[in-house]
Amino acid sequence: MIVGEIKWLFIRPTMKRRLVGSVVSIFTALAPIHGLAASDGRMVMEFAFELAEARLDLAEHMLRSSADFLVSVGDIDPQLGHVGLQKIFNDNRDFRAILALDENGRLMFDSFNPVPFRGGADLSQRQYFRDTTHREAMQLFVFPSVVGKQSGQRLIPVTMAVPGLGRGNQRVVMISVPPEAMLPKSQLCPVCGVVITSDGQVVASSHPMSEVNEIALSRLTFSGEYGASQIEVRDMPVLVHWRKSTRAKLVYIYYEAVTSETE
Repeated sequence: MIVGEIKWLFIRPTMKRRLVGSVVSIFTALAPIHGLAASDGRMVMEFAFELAEARLDLAEHMLRSSADFLVSVGDIDPQLGHVGLQKIFNDNRDFRAILALDENGRLMFDSFNPVPFRGGADLSQRQYFRDTTHREAMQLFVFPSVVGKQSGQRLIPVTMAVPGLGRGNQRVVMISVPPEAMLPKSQLCPVCGVVITSDGQVVASSHPMSEVNEIALSRLTFSGEYGASQIEVRDMPVLVHWRKSTRAKLVYIYYEAVTSETE
């Protein structure tokens, strides 16, 4: 039995099922969708839902492993911390990096840089740190995108508080997720879009500057698990399908303008 097989045996059964489900969901979500009818909004919305949820399943597993790593090593040299997170990250192509923040919001080490850029090390004022450090440990949280202090690129912070310090602030682990990793890469149709929201804020959008994002959030009431409606944008009818996630208060929205080509 090889080491990888031994490690797999010690993964909690629920996490094992979640990982297997994530792999299945990713393959399903990456299947070609060019043959879908533009009017089948429910199917496209489900496609976007499965893709993003599979990404979050993987992110949750990596964050739990990172939190367990921090608890087990205690105070550790930043170089060794970098190596530990790098092994957990495992050259993932969907995410950018895993960051470990201390209880004061300062970057301890990350999976990308052997020597982090210290000019961007103070993350104490970031909403994702302030809103995670007091939360229940080992729970997943997703926040609206920000521009990374080190990368200079837009990212979605996916976070988890690390247990073990008692009362007060907790350490936080964060995975930086490119917004495009949470969205379908295929062109759905010229007048369609996907929006992911949390607590009434846009987390990711296939058309970030579109006014449909704000109009849909302001006019729709997301009650129940799934819904569909029609709104008017500049005197044009827009069909909207949405589905709620059980995690992080996420709502997935698919919209499609009704034109002569889509009718």
